[in-house]
Amino acid sequence: MTEFTIINPDRQRLAAIAAKQGLKAIKLGMRLNSSYTPKRCREVAEEFTGKKFKARDYDGMIAAIEEGLNDDA
Repeated sequence: MTEFTIINPDRQRLAAIAAKQGLKAIKLGMRLNSSYTPKRCREVAEEFTGKKFKARDYDGMIAAIEEGLNDDA
């Protein structure tokens, strides 16, 4: 098992990465746990990107998060 430490993490960026993975699972019809609800993932995506999304616009949310993550890199 590989272990790593993130020094000085950007919590909003980490939340966006987790939400992106949650949205991918939701899109496939899976539920990871009660924290990764469609509504919560949408809220994180809206907070991270500054855009508003429709309730089931999973592809749009995933693309916007990826774009935001690439812009920050």
